[in-house]
Amino acid sequence: MQAEVREQESAEARLQVDAMNAERTAQAESEHAIRKLQERMQRKIEAAQERYRRKPSRARRDASRDSWGDSRESLRRTSRDNLSDSLPERR
Repeated sequence: MQAEVREQESAEARLQVDAMNAERTAQAESEHAIRKLQERMQRKIEAAQERYRRKPSRARRDASRDSWGDSRESLRRTSRDNLSDSLPERR
């Protein structure tokens, strides 16, 4: 009877050790995957920054396009406001 109890306790202890080892392995694999992802994202960020640095005219062109779009929208709003001022009021 005592032998069976010791064998049962020993089996439970082995299972517990196996579970802890599996958990440690999973944690290490997860950390490794996260590090790889961080490295890949860092390389992508650096590549994008390098492309941006090599083409400064693109940034100016984009900025001028934005300002042109803003002025068009402003003109559109002004035209709409002036049009509504010239229409007779409804009752």
